[in-house]
Amino acid sequence: RGIARLRDQGFRCALGTAAVPPDLLLETNPFLLRIDPGIVAGLPGDQRMAALVDGLARIGHGHGVFPMAAGVTSEEQVSRLREAGVRLAQGPLFADQEWVPGERVAAVPAAPVEAAQERHDSGPPITGFLRPPVGMSPDATAEEVLDAFSTDTALNSVVLIDHRDRPVALIDRARFLLAVSGPYGHALHAKRPAKRLADTPRTVPRACRAMAALR
Repeated sequence: RGIARLRDQGFRCALGTAAVPPDLLLETNPFLLRIDPGIVAGLPGDQRMAALVDGLARIGHGHGVFPMAAGVTSEEQVSRLREAGVRLAQGPLFADQEWVPGERVAAVPAAPVEAAQERHDSGPPITGFLRPPVGMSPDATAEEVLDAFSTDTALNSVVLIDHRDRPVALIDRARFLLAVSGPYGHALHAKRPAKRLADTPRTVPRACRAMAALR
């Protein structure tokens, strides 16, 4: 209840340790989860710690919680954290204990070119095919989405975006119109949340290549 009250007042909450029950992590839904230095120290060789990092990152990504690795000391750890999907880190590799805000930090190690090529596949980058999205809140009604599709006949989808500017649902034009234009479709859906007719968004990195995105 205390976390919910703080969140209502605009604070972003974090859990300072990974040693919490998974159900508590899901119930509190913090903004950030700190992965302890003791866990990070086992990377990349300790398979138990690597599996724990993988699991924490998957739980976090599935529920909008950013995992952050603490106590990073080597580029090998950075590489293994990248594989797990952890994008936030702190530790001696970047700055020493005496660091204060405003001072320089060490540059983030670059990802290996070979791994990047293998991951991104071939073809032009997908950024060449982007167009500004039509975004609505997760609470948007089907009637509001229908108005958007009716206004722009070239619009093929609407993205429902949460308060952190993350896509939480994708409404496909064809499937949506099929649902609302069927027998009693408008009466069944118009005043209800459009999210009921949405799909789970499938996201890819901005550097993703066209063939990988097609797959």
